[in-house]
Amino acid sequence: MDIIPALLVKSKAEYLRYSAEPIWRAVDCAHLDGLDGSKYGMDSWFRIDELGVVEGVKAMSEIGARPASLGAKTLELHLMIATPTTVLEWAGGVGKIKRIVLENSSPIAHLIANIMAFTTQGFEVVIALNPNDQPDDILLISHLIQGVQIMGVYPGKSGQRFLGENILAKMKRCTQLFPNLAITVDGGVNQDNILAIKNAGATRVVVASALWESPTPLEKYQQMLNLVR
Repeated sequence: MDIIPALLVKSKAEYLRYSAEPIWRAVDCAHLDGLDGSKYGMDSWFRIDELGVVEGVKAMSEIGARPASLGAKTLELHLMIATPTTVLEWAGGVGKIKRIVLENSSPIAHLIANIMAFTTQGFEVVIALNPNDQPDDILLISHLIQGVQIMGVYPGKSGQRFLGENILAKMKRCTQLFPNLAITVDGGVNQDNILAIKNAGATRVVVASALWESPTPLEKYQQMLNLVR
């Protein structure tokens, strides 16, 4: 199982501060939440294109970070926005972005159009199922995507408690329907439930609060990794 550290930040300065932590440089892939105020009543900073090499190195040097690295090798963006394709105006020029997480939406033709807009530009696409969504909802488009992300909490806010057995049951259903897709769980994952989440079929977990609330996030990451390997 892969453990992907995640951030939901309000500003570029906050992103730079967190991404200077050793854990952000130690992992192959990290996760950044993107909200623009169009959904869930909040917004976040996720304009990675604003981190030009010169500007990023200078900013990280000012906070004592090692300028040789600007973070994880690749990023996935979880777009919790009404019109996700607007991100294509800048995301294509950021080679660090590998994967786009789109929310399940209707009508299905609109969802398919969004998926194709990103996949034709070379991005992996994962569909996020919010707590009220069901795996069967995306059966018809599963051949177009590379993974399913099951939300263990309601989207838009870090630090919520994992929703429990209903989420585990949804994961098991996903493994039945989509045996060839990566199954990710995002939200509420911690050291106490990560093994149960793995046993229910998850191949990846996205973790935020359980890591960042620790005084030593990298050490907490390694402890969690040891539980599932």
